Amino acid sequence: MQIIRTVTFGFLLVIAVLTTAIVSTYYNTRNVLDANSLIAHTQKVLYSSEEIVAQSTPIATGYRTYLITGDTNYLKPHDPKPINNLYAKVDTLSTYVTSPSQKARIDTLRDMIGHRILYADTAISLIQNQGRQAAVAFVSLNGSKKILDEIRRLVNEIQAEEKGMLAIRQKTEALQQRAYYTVFLGLVVLIFVILIALYLFILNNIKARANAETELRDSRNLLHAIINNTSSNIFIKDLEGRYVLVNSPMAALFGKKPSQIVGLTDYDIVPEHVATKVRDDDKMVAITAQLREVEDDVPMQGEIRSYITAKFPIYDDKGVVKGVCGVTTDITQRKQAEKKLKDALTDVQDLYNHAPCGYHSLNESGIITEINDTELKWLGYTRKEVVNKMRFTDLITTEGKTKFPQLFQQFKELGHIEGVQYEMVRKDGSSFHAMLSATAIFDEQGKFSHSRTTIHDISELKQAEQMRESLNQLLAQQVSQLEEANAELNAFTYSASHDLRAPLRAISSFASLLYRDHNTVLTEDGKRLLDIIRGNAKKMAQLIDDLLIYSRIGRAAVNTAEVEMVGFAESITEELRDAYNNNLKAKFTFSEPHRVHCDKVLVRQVLLNLLGNAVKYSSKNPNPQIHFGWYHVNRENVFYVKDNGAGFDMRYADKLFGVFQRLHSDVEFEGTGVGLAIVARIVQKHGGRVWAEGKPDEGATFYFTIPDN
Repeated sequence: MQIIRTVTFGFLLVIAVLTTAIVSTYYNTRNVLDANSLIAHTQKVLYSSEEIVAQSTPIATGYRTYLITGDTNYLKPHDPKPINNLYAKVDTLSTYVTSPSQKARIDTLRDMIGHRILYADTAISLIQNQGRQAAVAFVSLNGSKKILDEIRRLVNEIQAEEKGMLAIRQKTEALQQRAYYTVFLGLVVLIFVILIALYLFILNNIKARANAETELRDSRNLLHAIINNTSSNIFIKDLEGRYVLVNSPMAALFGKKPSQIVGLTDYDIVPEHVATKVRDDDKMVAITAQLREVEDDVPMQGEIRSYITAKFPIYDDKGVVKGVCGVTTDITQRKQAEKKLKDALTDVQDLYNHAPCGYHSLNESGIITEINDTELKWLGYTRKEVVNKMRFTDLITTEGKTKFPQLFQQFKELGHIEGVQYEMVRKDGSSFHAMLSATAIFDEQGKFSHSRTTIHDISELKQAEQMRESLNQLLAQQVSQLEEANAELNAFTYSASHDLRAPLRAISSFASLLYRDHNTVLTEDGKRLLDIIRGNAKKMAQLIDDLLIYSRIGRAAVNTAEVEMVGFAESITEELRDAYNNNLKAKFTFSEPHRVHCDKVLVRQVLLNLLGNAVKYSSKNPNPQIHFGWYHVNRENVFYVKDNGAGFDMRYADKLFGVFQRLHSDVEFEGTGVGLAIVARIVQKHGGRVWAEGKPDEGATFYFTIPDN
């Protein structure tokens, strides 16, 4: 509208300037014509005056020539016709002038002409009546010359005044022309300025309009992109219910393109009962001219989908409702989620009320604001009797009431409390022991709002504690007795092993002396018996040594340090080679190095026993192979010794780590039956485990663990 008003004003201004120029030109033309008319009038005056002078001259010269020549032909200017013609010209000259002075001069001029005609007629009459001499005498008086001079003077004055008026008129006309041209040029320049200004204004507005149209087109494209790529369904309908605009997501719901839905009504795309409801909602929005939100369940692609639609009126430029716009969102998942949430809340409420523990909440004054069914059942009250009516102190013993205020104040300051015990009083007066833990809930200002308290009935726990105290007393007695028995057993083991060493050494020594000194007199059977005595004495000594080691391990403390186990195992194999005088046939292999924390002295005994057993039990294999390895699982370091020796039957695996338990006879493999028991005892002192796997004649693998900590 602004540009239209501006352009209209500009063109009206141009028309006004053009009108001014035309009017100015018109008046200038009139002035020019008037000036030309005045100039022509002046020219006529000058011409007529000259003509009068010219026609009056023959009158003077005619009678003189006649006087000299006597020829009457020279008297023709004195005929009535020339005389009348001369007076007629004087009258005509009189009509050309307007000023009184000029008219007075012309009147005088007429009189002078009359005098001159009279003078000439007198001279002619004298010639004709009195003779030439009388006429010459009359003429010699110079009366004719004076009249002629007067006529010339009058004509000169008339011409001078007319010429003066002509000069003034020409000057005035020149000034008027200059003013006209100045004004006209100014008006032309003004028109050009206005037209250029209008051109620039229109050009700028065209550019601005082009930019606005570009921005509008970009905005429209952006709006279409947003509308067509939003997850909501957007539409516009006219007052007859026909779709005017539909975005792509909505059209896709019906398997169509937006252009295929435009022009249709809801009756064309959904069931009639749904379309009727939608149409009624649209009419309500158009009538009330207010935003309206409605929910609809619409059958869509074989299922019922729930939609919520926000509808609002659209107005024309006069403020009249011309249609309805709607934004529809599929809330099927939300409603399903709400149902799940509702079910979950029901489950939570059910869990809250039927939990195996009690729940309640206290406000700042200690009044119970919430309580679950479990706690109500323990107390024997109904919810109406307790909620917002009873204080927590109404449900505890006098001793509890004494300590509650201080604990409750500390709880509100700290925000939590754990493991507080109260003796709760039931409605029937009986009591039970309870342990509670609570968390404080604060409002936005940091002020205490309420508590969330969990209560556990610990009556059975109290009974169990009493029983535990009794059992602890009994256990302490048994431990004391066991310690005494272990001390006695250790003393006996130590004493027995030491007391047995002397007779064993004597038996072995005497048997050796007997064999050496009396070898020649002994029979073969005697020698065999002596060998048996010596072998059993040696075996008995080894057994005593193993028992001493087993006994010491039970008393020894575990001193841990970082040990590289693979290198440690390699050093043990070198000791075994030395013990066998480098006659070991077994081939040893090892995994990559690995470090753990353990008692190096005790673990050395474990490795020595396991690697020694592997050497011993694989000795009958022509190509013995022994491998020491490890792996890590479940925060445990698992080490193992694997051989391809005699193996064992897994049915007897549980006997391997017991004292004096052997799966092979002494004839097959020597041993005391204590070595693996020592291994088990050392590993257990480290918090680990031992086990074994094997098959007869296919080898065995012995495992032990050392925990990470």
